[in-house]
Formats: sequence, structure tokens, C-alpha cells
Amino acid sequence: MRVGAISCAPQFLLPNCFPYSSLAHRGQYKLEDGFRTMKDSEACCWWPMHHWTDQKIRVHGFFCVMALLLVSLLQRQLGQKGIDISIARLIRRLTEIEEMALAYPPRPVARGKAKPRSVYVLSQMDPEQRALFEALDLARYQHPTA
Repeated sequence: MRVGAISCAPQFLLPNCFPYSSLAHRGQYKLEDGFRTMKDSEACCWWPMHHWTDQKIRVHGFFCVMALLLVSLLQRQLGQKGIDISIARLIRRLTEIEEMALAYPPRPVARGKAKPRSVYVLSQMDPEQRALFEALDLARYQHPTA
């Protein structure tokens, strides 16, 4: 028996194969949305693919699927914390958060060699970015002197 894109033998041939149900149908849109996201140039970015050999195309596809999996898990983790956001928006909003190193000239010292000073600061965040930053505990990845 073939229903849509799901192939399944009759129940008496493969008892472990569940018949097509509304549960499978509801999950189908998530799968299709995942592939749509993978083709999005701002998300996991299947295109452009600068590979010509079969092996490199397979590896590229593997990396794209892994990226989609990781971002989907991140989206799920945020959903459990009450933040409902699309994958494309999540990537865009997180990409806008930047940590900058500000280098200052060294201060004069009486003896020895003066070291240049660096200060690490985060870009200004709006409330949505701040919520993402805190929900994902991104402060643990900041430079220690920030």
C-alpha cells in the first residue's frame, strides 16, 4: 500500500509497520518545513553547493542535515522555555549578537614593558535578543574579561 510519500506494506505482512494515520500526517509538515528551511539561504543553506564529486555532495548534504538537526534542537529547547521562534528568525537574531574586542594603546608605566589593553563588549541587544541570550545561557561563551 502506498499513501502519499509513505510506503507501507499491508498490516498482515509487516506487523510492526503502523498504518498511515493523522499523527504521521501532522508530522509530515514538520519534515517538509525542515527541507524548506535547509534550502533557505539564511538558514542551513543547501545552496550554493560548490562541489562536483558524489562524495563531497554527500558530505555537504550530511552537514546540512546535521545543521538542521542542531538548529531544530535549539528551537525545541527555546520552545520548552516559552520562546516560540522560527529557525530562520532564530539564526538571524543570534547572528546579530556580536562580541567586539576594543584595543586601547598601552598605559605608560614606570618600569618594564607596557601591555596593550583590550576590553570585550557585547553589541546592544533588543528584548528578544536578550531573552534568547539568557535562555541559551550564552554568557558562558563570552570572553572572561567581558
